[in-house]
Amino acid sequence: INSDIRTTDTTGSDFYKHIIRIIYFWFWYIYDFYVKWFDYFYIVWDAVKRVSSHYDRVRYLDAIRGGTDLREIFGEHKKIYQLLFIGYASDFNLNDFYERHLGTYKKHFSGILEESPEYFDLF
Repeated sequence: INSDIRTTDTTGSDFYKHIIRIIYFWFWYIYDFYVKWFDYFYIVWDAVKRVSSHYDRVRYLDAIRGGTDLREIFGEHKKIYQLLFIGYASDFNLNDFYERHLGTYKKHFSGILEESPEYFDLF
């Protein structure tokens, strides 16, 4: 018999040790996966918040200047609420809706940039 081959007693303590090793391995494997996932999630969230803060500044400045129709934005938010809770028809183009909704700031951005360059100065 080859001395490298080991037999395991499936009725005794070796069996339970083997099960514990498997559980231990899967626990750390899953733990490691979630730790990495949360690390990546934080990195992505941090990047989104950095960009979002600039996006919010432009939106707020545009709203203060009267460039954005807040009633229209409120209506779009009601539409988003309806989409989330009721659903939407097959002919509804969700991509166009969100591009229009999130791209509202583009309408007046060049004017804001020309009128208030110090608002965007990094140094």
